[in-house]
Amino acid sequence: MNPIFHRVLDVLGHKVDKALKKAQFVDKPWSMIDGDLELQKLIFKANKDLLISKNGSVVMGKWEYLPEARSLLIDRKEDKILLNTVYLDTGAFILKRDGLEGDYLVFANQNVVSDLDLITYFDDKIKDHLNITDVQFEIGTFQVQNGRTNGYVNLERGQNITHGSSIPEDGLYYTGNATWLVEVLSGKIETVRYGMKYPSENNEYVVVYTKDKQRMDIVIGDVMHVNNNRSFSGEKRVRNNMYSVKDGEIISLRTLKKKKWYDL
Repeated sequence: MNPIFHRVLDVLGHKVDKALKKAQFVDKPWSMIDGDLELQKLIFKANKDLLISKNGSVVMGKWEYLPEARSLLIDRKEDKILLNTVYLDTGAFILKRDGLEGDYLVFANQNVVSDLDLITYFDDKIKDHLNITDVQFEIGTFQVQNGRTNGYVNLERGQNITHGSSIPEDGLYYTGNATWLVEVLSGKIETVRYGMKYPSENNEYVVVYTKDKQRMDIVIGDVMHVNNNRSFSGEKRVRNNMYSVKDGEIISLRTLKKKKWYDL
């Protein structure tokens, strides 16, 4: 079974009891692609009839729900099987053969998931349940938990962050538009620096990344880029301060004497 289905069971499995009480699986076209890459369809009728279709050939059977075992007893004429209900919502139905570890049957409601793409369907469900937001970084799309507030992307310390199915390596990452510089440590956001443009001498392009987006002044520890050079080392004047920078990080600063009007 695809790893995302295991994650569904961990994250969303609690929904199955409530869904079963509402009989959401009755009179729905549940479809799956079997091991022979052929389409199978099951329809659980309200009168306990079971319609089993494969490539247009139909077999009629019976079904019975056993609430004490949270299972479905399926009578397929030639045999009977017991299927444990694992997950159910309006678009997906996961069953497991009783007594057989890892033998799952995963069905899609074609009225809801018309293309039977349950990978994308479950991925969206998990993101919505955990409030996971896709955030574009320079190296690709990252997933950030609780990364959206009032419709806007919001990055802050302590949020869980992944890159696809893996945890990013510890380090610094720039968002796609280089608005934010994010430090990741052990799969969590450790610091977030916000990029601000500053006027400089010689019309150079200076961006400073600060941990406090409300703060307007530049302090030691901030990150400075000069003309898109992220490893800039040297001195750079911004307004009335001279900053010493090593490998992009401000290590010291001094305030310059302001010119008087009669020195101009």
